Amino acid sequence: MIVTDGPGYRIVVDEDQLDLIRFEKALDEARRRATVDGEVAALESALALYRGRVLPDSRSPALTSAAAALEDRYLGARERLLELRLEQGRAHDAVSELMPLVAEHPLRESLSALLMVALYRVGRQADALRVYHDLRNLLAEQLGIDPSSAVNYRYQQILRSEPALDTPPAARPDRPAGPPAAAPPPRSLPHDLPDFTGREAELDQLLAHVPPPPGPPPEVHGTGPGPDARGDGGQDGPRTGRQAVRIITVDGMAGSGKTALAVHAAHRVADRYPDGQIFLDLHGFSPHCEPVEPHDALGTLLRALGVPADALPEDPADRASLWRGMTADRRLLLLFDNVIASDQVRPLIPAGPGCLVLVTSRPRLAGLDGAVPLPLPLPSTAEGLALLGQVIGHRRVAAEQEAAAELVALCGRLPLALRITASRLTNRPHWSLAYLAGRLRDERRRLDELTVEHRSVRTSLHLSYATVPPRHQELFRLLGAHPGADFDGYGAAALAGLTPHAAETLLEGLLDARLLVQHTPGRYSFHSLVRALAREAAEQQPQPTRDARHRLLGYYLDAADRAAGLLRPRGERPRPQAPGPGAHRPDAHRPDAAHPAGAAPDAAPAAAPPLRDAADALAWFDAERTGLLAALAHAEDAGYDHHAARLPLALAPYLHARGHMEDELGVLRKAVAAARRVGDPALEAAALTGMASPYGHLGRVREGLECAREALALAERAGDRSRTAFCLGRIGMFHNALGQYEHAIAALHRALVLLSRADAHDEECAVLASLGEAQAALGRHAEALQTSRLVVLHSRQNGDAYGELTGLLGEATAYAGAGRLDAALDRLAEASALARRTTTPDGQAPVLVQYADVYRRQGRHREALRAGHAALQLLRRIRRPALAAAVHNVIGTVHRDRGEYERGEGHHEKARRLAQQAGLRRELALALDGIAHARAHGDDPHGAKEHEPRRDPAARTRPLTAVAPAPPPCPSRVP
Repeated sequence: MIVTDGPGYRIVVDEDQLDLIRFEKALDEARRRATVDGEVAALESALALYRGRVLPDSRSPALTSAAAALEDRYLGARERLLELRLEQGRAHDAVSELMPLVAEHPLRESLSALLMVALYRVGRQADALRVYHDLRNLLAEQLGIDPSSAVNYRYQQILRSEPALDTPPAARPDRPAGPPAAAPPPRSLPHDLPDFTGREAELDQLLAHVPPPPGPPPEVHGTGPGPDARGDGGQDGPRTGRQAVRIITVDGMAGSGKTALAVHAAHRVADRYPDGQIFLDLHGFSPHCEPVEPHDALGTLLRALGVPADALPEDPADRASLWRGMTADRRLLLLFDNVIASDQVRPLIPAGPGCLVLVTSRPRLAGLDGAVPLPLPLPSTAEGLALLGQVIGHRRVAAEQEAAAELVALCGRLPLALRITASRLTNRPHWSLAYLAGRLRDERRRLDELTVEHRSVRTSLHLSYATVPPRHQELFRLLGAHPGADFDGYGAAALAGLTPHAAETLLEGLLDARLLVQHTPGRYSFHSLVRALAREAAEQQPQPTRDARHRLLGYYLDAADRAAGLLRPRGERPRPQAPGPGAHRPDAHRPDAAHPAGAAPDAAPAAAPPLRDAADALAWFDAERTGLLAALAHAEDAGYDHHAARLPLALAPYLHARGHMEDELGVLRKAVAAARRVGDPALEAAALTGMASPYGHLGRVREGLECAREALALAERAGDRSRTAFCLGRIGMFHNALGQYEHAIAALHRALVLLSRADAHDEECAVLASLGEAQAALGRHAEALQTSRLVVLHSRQNGDAYGELTGLLGEATAYAGAGRLDAALDRLAEASALARRTTTPDGQAPVLVQYADVYRRQGRHREALRAGHAALQLLRRIRRPALAAAVHNVIGTVHRDRGEYERGEGHHEKARRLAQQAGLRRELALALDGIAHARAHGDDPHGAKEHEPRRDPAARTRPLTAVAPAPPPCPSRVP
C-alpha cells in the first residue's frame, strides 16, 4: 500500500513481503540454532534471498553507505557458512566457493585464512601457503601492513602440518577451531630496587616522553561520521597514520645505572600497558655470553605472547612478520636491556602504536630512527652520598662525611662502583669509611678493590673495550700511557704514530663506546676508573708504551716551542732539535732504563696544531698545560734529561704571560738540574738566564742576580756572545732593583755592545728599557726619554707589542720626572690602549700604577686612588711584589697628601713588608719615608724618628720605571 506522508509518499509492507527483513530474521535464527546443521540450514535460507549488490548505481551518499553495510553483513554470513562447512568436513565444497570469493575480496584476510585451511584439508598444502604469501605481498604493496595474527597463526599451523588441521574441529571438542585462547599477559620486569635513589631529573625527563594512559572514549554528538574527537587519534584506538610506537633509549658508560633507571621507570608506568610488560636482556655487554641475535630474541618475545615453541617460524622475515602482527593491536611495555647496536634491536620494535619500548645501551643508538635519546650522566656527589647512605646507613655516612665524600670521588661517582663499595662496607661492619678510602687511593689497586662476588668494575669496563675494533683497542692501550688528564687529536696521533685525522676518527669511536668522555669539543679524557683500566693495559705492553711516550715527548717539545715562538717571536731563537741517541739517562732503578731514547722508532715529527698568532698559542697552552707539566714530570722520572731540560724553556714564556711566576721558576729549576745531569752548559745557561725573569717579577732580586751571574760565567766560558749579552741585561735589571744604578748602566752598556752584532731586537729593547730606568732614577730624564723612544721605535718596527708597551711607560716616566705631566698622561693613554690588546694579564697593572702617580703629582687624588686600587685588583691575580709595593707606596702618599695619615701609613706598611721580603731597597726606602711622614703628622712623632730612612740615593727620586713591566723571559737560545 502507498500512503501520503508529508510532502512525499511511503510504502507500507508486511514483514514477510520485504526480503531485507526476512534476511535479518534468518540471521537471528541462525545464531539461535544449537547445532552445526541447524545453523547451516538457517544461513543457507538467509543467503538464498541475496540476488546481487544493492543499489550499485546509487549516487546518494546515504544510500551508498547503507548498501555497503548490507553487503558487509552478507559477506559475514557467507564467511560463517563456509566455516561451518569446514566443521562438517565439506572442505572440497568450501574450496570451490572460497576461491572466487577471495578473488573478489582479496584484502579480506579472514576469507584467505579459511581458504588456506580448506586447501590444506584437501591435500593442497603448497597452494595453501601460496595463498598466504599472495595475501602478505598484496597487503604490503597496497596498505604497507602485515597479515593479522590469526592469519599468521594459521600459516604456522600449515607450515608445521599440525594434526589439529587434519580433522574438523567438531570431531575434536578439546581443540578450538580458531587461534588458541590468549595466554595470560606476560609480566617479566625485574624487581625495582628498594634503595633506588636520586636521578630525579633523568626520571622526570624519561617519564615526560611516555604517553599518558588512555582516557575514556569521548562523547560524540551527532549521527554522521566525523573526525576523531580526541584530536590525537586516540592512544588506544586503531591505527590512523598519526601514531607510532614510542621508543626511548637510555645510554651511558658501563655501570652508570641505566638498567636500574629503566626498570624503575617501567614499574612507574606498568599499569598503562595491560597486555604485558616484557624484559629482555640482549647481552650486548655480558661476560661469557654472546649478544643475542634478533632472530632468537623474536622467538623469546613470541613465546612470551603465547606462541608455542614448535609454532615459531624459522625464516627471520616470517618471524618478524608474526611479531609485528601479534603486537599490532596490543598495549605492551618492552624493556630491551644491554643493547650493543641499533641493528640488534631494530627488528624487535613492535607495530602497535600503543606500545612503549625502553632500550638501554652503552653506545648512543644513533641508527635507531624515531627513538628519543636520553644520555645518562654520572650522578652528582650528593646523589652518590645518598646512594651510599641508602645501602650502609645514613648515620654511618654522617659520622665520616669527609671519608664518604672521598669514597664517592674515588669511585668516580659511578653507581656500580658505589654499590660494590657499599656492599664491602656492609660485609665488613668493622671497616671505617676512611680505611676503605685508603685502600682505594692507590690507582694501581683500585680496580682490584672494586670487586664483590660476581660483580666487578674491571670486568664491566673491559666488556666495552672488548667490543671495539682492534685499532681502537690499540689506541686505547696507548692512551693509557699519556701522563696528562686530557688530550686532543694531535697528542693522540703523536702517541700512536698516526695522522691527526686518523687519530681523531679512532677517538670518536672510543667516545661512542663510552671509553672516553668529552667536556670540551676536540678534547678527550678518561673517567678515572677507565683511566686505571687503560694504564693497566699500557703496562702490559712495555715496549710500545715506552715508544709512545717518547713520541709524545717529542711532539710536546716541538709544539710547545712553536707556540712559545708566537708568544715571544725571536729571530735569534732556533727551535730546539728533538733529542737523539744518548738523550736518555740510563738508570737501573728507573722503569724506562732498558730503553735508550735513541732506540725509539725513527719517525717524522708529529703534526703540530695550526697556530696563527699569540692568542692561538695561549689557548693551546691553556688546554695542554696539565699535559705538558705531566710530560715534564715523566721525562724527569724516566730519565729523558734532554727533554726535561728543553721542555721548560718552551713552557716558560707561556707561564710568564699568564703570570704564573712560581710555576715558571719551578720548571726552569728542573731544566737547570736536567742540563747539569747531561753536562750541557749551554742548556744550563739558558735555563739560569730564564730564571732571572720570574725572580725579578717575584721581587727575589738577590736570588735572581745570583742566577744571572752564574749564567754569565757559563756563557763567557763557552764564548757565547749572545748569551753573555742576555745575562748582562738581567744583571743590569737586578742592579736597578737594588738601586745600584751606576753598576746597572755599566752592565747594560756591555750588553748593548754585544747585541749590536746579533739579530736580537727584543732583547736589545729589554736592555734599553732597563737603561732608561737607570737614567731616569739618576735624574737624567732627557737621556731616559731618548732611550725609551728607541725602545718604542724598534718594537714597532718588529711588531713587538710588549716591547712597545715597555717603551711607552719609559717615556711616561721620563716626562713625569721632568715635570711634563700632561705629556706623561698622553703616553700613558697610548700604553693603556696597547695593554688592552696584549695577551698578558699584567700589562694594564703598571699603566694604572703610573696613572696613579701622575694623578697624585697633579693633585687629582680621587683619580689617583681609583687607578691605584684598580691596579691592586689586577695584582691579586698575579704575584708581582715589586709592582704591588710600588702601588701601595703611591696610594699611601695620596692618603698622606689628603691628610689621611693612618690610611697612608697602612699602605706604606704593606709596601715595607713586600720590599723587605723581596730585597727592594728603593721601595723599602720610600715606604719607610712614608711611614715616618705619616707618624710625624699623626699621633706618634717618636715612631716617626724610628722609621726615618738613612740618606740613600734610592730615596731621593722615584723613577716610575720601577713599575714598568719586567723584561720578558730570556730567549732559550741553545747551540
